[in-house]
Amino acid sequence: MASLKPGDLVRIEYSGKLASTGEMFESTSAEESKKAGIFSPNKAYGARLAIYGRGMMLPGIENAMKIAKQGQKTDFLLEAKDAFGTKNDDLVRVVPLEVFKAQKLVPALGMTVTVDGVAGTIRSTNSGRVQVDFNHPLAGRQVIYSLKLVEVITDPKKKIAALFAENGIKVNVEDGKGGLVIKSEGEISDALAAHIEILLAAAVPGAKFELGAKKKQ
Repeated sequence: MASLKPGDLVRIEYSGKLASTGEMFESTSAEESKKAGIFSPNKAYGARLAIYGRGMMLPGIENAMKIAKQGQKTDFLLEAKDAFGTKNDDLVRVVPLEVFKAQKLVPALGMTVTVDGVAGTIRSTNSGRVQVDFNHPLAGRQVIYSLKLVEVITDPKKKIAALFAENGIKVNVEDGKGGLVIKSEGEISDALAAHIEILLAAAVPGAKFELGAKKKQ
């Protein structure tokens, strides 16, 4: 059984299926994704890096990690509240057809749309009014996950190396007076730098990230 602490980095392999039908909706395995008909050539496959205990994963997955044995695959059932949340009727709204006309869209049942920056799924269209469900598509559903805990990273410098490598950034790490100082090599965009800062705060609190050359947005 793995001994995990908040802020530890984990590499995990997983697949998620609907409990009711067995239909797979995501997987870190390219082979399994192809078999399930959900493979995307634009998606990177393989073990994923994640930060444990900081609310960045599904609650049920974090709970399962507490009893997971490193290197072994574990299957477990998640209730909706521990997966993608329960259904919230307040998130099912009627949107005027004109909103979609302005986006040059013809609403259709099951279509994924974005309204005011929020993604939703069209549930019905009638008389110039479109019902859009802004709940997560899997809200209210029981799901089954197969999880394999591949690696646990606890050393701060190794955490930093893994986080930056995951985002394709080369860095130098030095011991500073107030803690570790990280200096990036080459250009990096403001958006990516902000993302990295969030990850560092969760995994290596106190580490200072100094940007190299900024990349224009």
